[in-house]
Amino acid sequence: PVVCDIADEAACQAAADQVVDEYGRLDVLVNNAFDGGDAKAFMDADMDRWRQTMEVNLFGSLAMTRACVPHLGANGDGRVIMINSMSVQRIQPRWGAYVASKGALASVTKNLALELGAQGSRVNAIHPGYIYGDSVEWYFNHLAEKQGISFQEVYDEVASETCLRYLPHSEEIAGTAVYFASPLAKPVTGQMIGVN
Repeated sequence: PVVCDIADEAACQAAADQVVDEYGRLDVLVNNAFDGGDAKAFMDADMDRWRQTMEVNLFGSLAMTRACVPHLGANGDGRVIMINSMSVQRIQPRWGAYVASKGALASVTKNLALELGAQGSRVNAIHPGYIYGDSVEWYFNHLAEKQGISFQEVYDEVASETCLRYLPHSEEIAGTAVYFASPLAKPVTGQMIGVN
């Protein structure tokens, strides 16, 4: 593993170079680091906190992508996968910083697909909803306690908003990343797949 602060462009470059030094090439970049924002209403929010969220979710992803692009282009078949969020389609109150950063990332994904396509690199995005795991379980328990209902009631309420009535685990989200990284997606770029 390589530890990297993606909000630091020099650290991104060092991480990309270390991968190439170790393996001789770099084929796939999955931008998955994120900052969830401050969960405050716009008028109560600290704009510096919004900037921090943008630094990680947008500019950090761009810095890591920029550091990797020369290596990805070297083999003429690079893949960049942005882990985005359904929050850009299903807006909820108090998530403005997060939504703004992910909305910008959604737009720039299409821009990068256009610009990097000439070197053979594909740029796509995955837009998950809730990804079921420890942090979501903690959050649902918190909501249940706050609302005086059971964990299962919270889970069922959130899951009822999805077509399949369940919340996928990270392994299921990873399957879509594998698809985007594979030859099966060779002619696919600038696209978003909702995995929710």
